[in-house]
Amino acid sequence: ARAARILSVPKEEPQRRRREPMKTAAECIQQLREGGGRWWEFERVAKERDWIEVAQIATATTDDAVLRRARRFFMRHPWPLDVETTLRQALAEPDELIRRRRALMLQATKSELLREWALAQLSNQRLARENSIAFDLLEINARPADRGLIAMGLRHLIRDTNAFHSAGISVLNLRVRPTAELCQLIYEYGYCDMCRNSAVRELRRRRAITEKQLRECAEDSEELTRKWARDTLRRRTQSPSPS
Repeated sequence: ARAARILSVPKEEPQRRRREPMKTAAECIQQLREGGGRWWEFERVAKERDWIEVAQIATATTDDAVLRRARRFFMRHPWPLDVETTLRQALAEPDELIRRRRALMLQATKSELLREWALAQLSNQRLARENSIAFDLLEINARPADRGLIAMGLRHLIRDTNAFHSAGISVLNLRVRPTAELCQLIYEYGYCDMCRNSAVRELRRRRAITEKQLRECAEDSEELTRKWARDTLRRRTQSPSPS
């Protein structure tokens, strides 16, 4: 009865939102200085000098709100200042969260220096806390030959649930495409159902998913994974077996 009453309430017509005028780069930068600002508004109007100014603000600030916002500005744009200096300053931060945010300013930057540093982290199990940053920096910097070392680094994080999840997201976003081995690790040890779904889809494309995994997927917590697995099993049952 309660559901019927809710459904009987007439829906209000959605009000049209008034389009706000486009902000200038200077306005976006001023909002950033105050701990606000939207990266997509800045991205539409920014020139290279504006990106440099934002990078200088991010480098100099001690305000966590400003740093957190500035980090989002560089999710898709290469770092415009010296990469080596920025990485060194980031790693010198004593606070782990601040260190991570400063290092991730470089996530969209193509750099052999970043690749070498990240691979060095993955090769040393004692540096597991830094490994999640390393995975992020390898998203666009890794080469196909690096994927074996990336798998080894991912194994080092199996006991650290949150770090493994963060690293797994970066692995699934690798420009060089993750191997079946990497996807198997995410499937077996990751707790995130969406990441598991992405790993399963990649395994399916590679024809590397096993019958056992397919049956596990039929009972997965993610609806899309369950539907795909059950449909696949149904088709296999209905198709005639080879003589």
